[in-house]
Amino acid sequence: MKKIALIDLGSNSARMSVAELTDSGYLELFRRREMVRLSQGMSLTGGLQEEPQRRAIAALISFAQEAKAENAKILAVATAAVRRAKNGGEFCARVLAEAGITLEVISGKDEANYDFYGVVSAFPDAQDCLIADVGGGSTELILAQNGAMQGKISLPFGAMTLTDRYFRESQDLASAKEEVLSLYREVGLLESAKGLPLIALGGSAGALPYIDARLTRLSVLPDVHGYIITPERLTAILEELLSRTPEERIAQLQLEPGRADTICAGILPLLLLLQELNSPSLTVCTAGLREGMLYLMSRGELE
Repeated sequence: MKKIALIDLGSNSARMSVAELTDSGYLELFRRREMVRLSQGMSLTGGLQEEPQRRAIAALISFAQEAKAENAKILAVATAAVRRAKNGGEFCARVLAEAGITLEVISGKDEANYDFYGVVSAFPDAQDCLIADVGGGSTELILAQNGAMQGKISLPFGAMTLTDRYFRESQDLASAKEEVLSLYREVGLLESAKGLPLIALGGSAGALPYIDARLTRLSVLPDVHGYIITPERLTAILEELLSRTPEERIAQLQLEPGRADTICAGILPLLLLLQELNSPSLTVCTAGLREGMLYLMSRGELE
């Protein structure tokens, strides 16, 4: 058996899954997450800023130490923030020098591909659906029909980028909607997704069940994976969040500080997808890029 420490460095968070590859698949031993907000301030200069770089490297150093303690081989990928940053190559060199980790910067289409296999591993019965991964700096859309991937695309917006443009100084919801919808309407695969259920990945989607539970005052927090939300309910949730400041979202809804200011921009693309496609529901999936990579590795389809 072989241990793998799979690290995913995104625009908002750094995540690590330590897993054991077995003859029958893989067994996840534990996972870690740090909110590093790597793309913070990037919209102003096009480059990764010093303080976010320090946060990300500190998290990666910690991850590397844990991986070493587990005698696990490290495989690390970086997504939208590093992919788009004008100093992304310099940052990768710094990560290698300071954390001893080689970062592979993957394309948006590769990211979508791994997302698809992550969903397949978590929902093997999902045949016809649209998969949406709203990250910090990009959004991946994948069309599945008869259990096979029929199309995929990566779009240049996410919870962090939309927040920086439209929700940082004030709430310009109309302009945020206009940007997202204009990009959606250029995506041909969405025509084939009309009426299909939506499976949502990413940190904003994962926060939805907890937000819904606290707004409805449920005494027991629900399971995140497989949680279903209707378009009407998601509309109400977004309205409730928009009516509160980030500080109120933390105090009243127990949102973590690293997500309280970006949550509206993370939910908006999902709501607009539901409305555009006339989809009946959104299902939250906690598996994504890392699980997809582990799934392919366990099948010998990824080194």
